[in-house]
Amino acid sequence: MRLDTNHLIVAQNKRLNAVYRAVSEMSHEGFLGQDDIWLQLVGVSSFASLLAARRGRDHELAAITGLLHGY
Repeated sequence: MRLDTNHLIVAQNKRLNAVYRAVSEMSHEGFLGQDDIWLQLVGVSSFASLLAARRGRDHELAAITGLLHGY
């Protein structure tokens, strides 16, 4: 069973969408535990974006950094 994660990130920015797609492809390469890794990356990205927004920082950059933190 494959986890449908397409609805987990809603982005209006082209850069974030591009990184999201690239990381999604890399994290779904057919190995055991891939869904857990993807959920962790999305969770970190979402939390980083929330923290940045609350502190008046660039939430898009924080979201991208959260997605890439494991690579």
